Amino acid sequence: MGNAQERPSETIDRERKRLVETLQADSGLLLDALLARGVLTGPEYEALDALPDAERRVRRLLLLVQGKGEAACQELLRCAQRTAGAPDPAWDWQHVGPGYRDRSYDPPCPGHWTPEAPGSGTTCPGLPRASDPDEAGGP
Repeated sequence: MGNAQERPSETIDRERKRLVETLQADSGLLLDALLARGVLTGPEYEALDALPDAERRVRRLLLLVQGKGEAACQELLRCAQRTAGAPDPAWDWQHVGPGYRDRSYDPPCPGHWTPEAPGSGTTCPGLPRASDPDEAGGP
């Protein structure tokens, strides 16, 4: 579907109607995934999540992400495909050329916590460990 040289933002433009229709049902899951991947900020997530109309939520999300550039658009398409469960094999949003496939968006801001592998000993910064009763305890 589409040209192999098509940019992710062009794919979103071309498939906007189908994206809006398909992603409405699971728009909350899509927002969660985009927040976890650093495409959305906390305030952006909260503003979109507060919209009561799912169609409007997805439409605004598409516009917001398109304003963030091609790498963010590519990540949205990846998350959308996972969220929608790739209902139709012909509906492959990930058909962009290798130049965009290998590109990633900016790394998280300094100090941004990223999950570590289980057993690495790294905990969430600022949160007490369950094994530290002095920190985990109440008043």
